[in-house]
Amino acid sequence: MTSVFAIVRRILTQFALDKRTLALLFVAPLVVLWLLSVILGADTVGPKIATVDFLLSFKRSSGRPMRA
Repeated sequence: MTSVFAIVRRILTQFALDKRTLALLFVAPLVVLWLLSVILGADTVGPKIATVDFLLSFKRSSGRPMRA
C-alpha cells in the first residue's frame, strides 16, 4: 500500500510542476465556458417564415377536383 501512495504523490507532484497541465486543468475550461456563454447569449434573428396551403395550390394547378 505504501508504493501506491508513493506513486500517487509522484504523479501529483508532476502535475503541480507542469505549467501546461495546470493551464489545461483550470484555464481551458474557463475559456470554453466563456465561449459558450458568448455564443448562446448572442441575439438571435427571428426568421420570417411563410406557409402555403399545399392542397389548395395543388388543386388549382392540377385542374381536377380533390377528394377529401
